[in-house]
Amino acid sequence: MYKTFLFDLVNTLVRYDPPPEELQSWALEQLGVTITKQDLRRGFWLANDFFSRESARLSIEKRSAQEKERVWIEYELTMLRGAGVNATPDLAAR
Repeated sequence: MYKTFLFDLVNTLVRYDPPPEELQSWALEQLGVTITKQDLRRGFWLANDFFSRESARLSIEKRSAQEKERVWIEYELTMLRGAGVNATPDLAAR
């Protein structure tokens, strides 16, 4: 008898349409930054790892508005820098 079932949610049971790298690519183009979707995918893996560690430390929902903003800016910075963009906190916030 099975007592535990594990499901891999992202990109197995749930897929984004359009994919996040397409949305991010479009948003960056609006800011004058051109980057490949492949580079963005690499950045997203790093940013999602950052977000997992932050969530394990303290749930994002339990944080103050200022702390939530800091986490999301750091998420974007991690993603952009991981994708090879020389990003600033200002760019990440926009």
